[in-house]
Amino acid sequence: MDLAFWDKQINRANDLTSQAPANELLTFYASVLSSQRDIYESLWAANQEADLELLGGTMPILLKAVEQTGSQQLRNEVQQLKASSATDVVSMLLEYLSHPSPTQFFAKALLQPYGRWGWESGANEIAAQVNGPEFCPFCGGRPQVSYHQFDASSESANRKLICAACLFSWPLRRGVCVNCGEESPSKLAYFQAEENDHVRVETCESCRSYIKTIDLTKLGTAMPLVDDVATAALDLWAAEKSYTKIELNLVGL
Repeated sequence: MDLAFWDKQINRANDLTSQAPANELLTFYASVLSSQRDIYESLWAANQEADLELLGGTMPILLKAVEQTGSQQLRNEVQQLKASSATDVVSMLLEYLSHPSPTQFFAKALLQPYGRWGWESGANEIAAQVNGPEFCPFCGGRPQVSYHQFDASSESANRKLICAACLFSWPLRRGVCVNCGEESPSKLAYFQAEENDHVRVETCESCRSYIKTIDLTKLGTAMPLVDDVATAALDLWAAEKSYTKIELNLVGL
């Protein structure tokens, strides 16, 4: 059990929120991360017997966080989910696993700690089909964000991806589009803002997709999942340029 992972995310979100108290997205995400930590801990307490039914039973933890800090739309969904049966929640999770959608916030928010528990504990894969190196080797999910970090065995910073579904990290060589595999330098570019020079948008002209990369060699205190949310302005820039993010984060950007 790695509670430190969640604590680091929560602390980073809280630190950034203290610097920008008006950032409602960060406030919301910090609250969601805290609920995910509690859900993750409860799965470990089940002693390897966690399943979707048990996961569905943790929904009230998430609902409480969203009710306090979520948007009006999400708070409306909270009221609907409060009236749902345990069977309804499991059906929602199964539907998401079969047909993932970036708009299904509650299923995605529950399944992230479940997925992380799954690969940490050695449980069976959520999904076995993996179509290439740009897909998560554990669950077959798509990457939400990437990051650069020095490896003791390498003289340069390596790139790793973080799965949006189960939060697993795996390496992918630099200089290749995470979405389509494009390798031509003339088709690949990046953009970064001066105020957050440790974060950049990596774009591909072949498929018009993008992913954010967090450079931990520039800012070691950054947390890729949190810093992705904290730099929403870069997502707005990419959208204005008609690029599509490979996988949306939990706040919908």
